[in-house]
Amino acid sequence: MGFVGTLVPGKSAEDADNEYMLLQTYLAASAEPDFDVTVHSGEAGLVIARIRGELDLATADRLHRLVHAAMSSGRRARVLLDLGGVTFCDAQGLSALVRIANDAQGGGGELSLTRIPPVIARLLRLTGLDHRFPVTVVAMAVPQSFN
Repeated sequence: MGFVGTLVPGKSAEDADNEYMLLQTYLAASAEPDFDVTVHSGEAGLVIARIRGELDLATADRLHRLVHAAMSSGRRARVLLDLGGVTFCDAQGLSALVRIANDAQGGGGELSLTRIPPVIARLLRLTGLDHRFPVTVVAMAVPQSFN
């Protein structure tokens, strides 16, 4: 698809297309939601991930990659996802949770969720995934790296 608009004298249509693509890339990057994942790998295969921001098409793969990398130590992983900072979740976000659960269970471990916001709890209920993920009430010291 070519650039639609007025060409600047001396610029080719190809140059205009390139500038348009750069502008679109910039706008997409600047519009990306604020998203952060802090992952802590502890003793006995414990992996805790604190997630903040929107868990969606733009961020789901990043979450999966980070948690999967932390689980790849060869030990049975017990994964705890702290969803307290998640402000939005779409189908890709739910898919990332399922993939993380499958990864953990495939290695003999498990995935638990904690601090689930109401909007995500509703999504889990509507999709039937509320029975797939155990919910954990955190009653342990928070690693120093999270403070």
